[in-house]
Amino acid sequence: MPHPIDVPNHVLVGGSKYVESATIQANTTVQLSESVRLGNGKVVPKGSIVTVSDDAMKVVYPDGTSELASYAKVNTSPLGLVDGAKGILTPKDFPEVAGKISQKQLRHIAGRPELEARGGGGFLNSVDDAQKVLDAYRIGQVKILGKNAQGFPVVKFEGVTGTNVNAGVGITGQPTNVFIIKGTKSPSIVPANPNWTQK
Repeated sequence: MPHPIDVPNHVLVGGSKYVESATIQANTTVQLSESVRLGNGKVVPKGSIVTVSDDAMKVVYPDGTSELASYAKVNTSPLGLVDGAKGILTPKDFPEVAGKISQKQLRHIAGRPELEARGGGGFLNSVDDAQKVLDAYRIGQVKILGKNAQGFPVVKFEGVTGTNVNAGVGITGQPTNVFIIKGTKSPSIVPANPNWTQK
């Protein structure tokens, strides 16, 4: 009995395996290797099988349910990863940051002489809080808002509340969930304006 004719590597006989892709592609079938955010804001989860044929798009979700949609209506150019959508920064856009908060953090901890020595400024309640922010950043659990003038990431993390101080504009104790991840080899967490936006 003759063997089936070899098919391209990315499709096995029977079609049980699809080419894996981090993006949805026109006129082909892919299995998403990453979750994808569509132009309408909907997220298609990792592992979904997406077939695009002209303007029709069929999504088979990992749980087996399926949905038809108009490719033109949901498409943005290009469709990207949830974390890597256009204009959204990820930790990969910055130099790697060490995993442990440094001694420099003491300049930004409430009640520490190092904070007084630098003349005050924004602070966290403990080094543990700073470590929580750093850990969350490293595993992708923060929202990266942008980068500051020095190129350091500015992030939002609801799990920790710090205090923003900017005496020059009369701010002496403003609660904030927005932080600067300052430094790479010797990182510290600096509370920032809770209304910070990328300039």
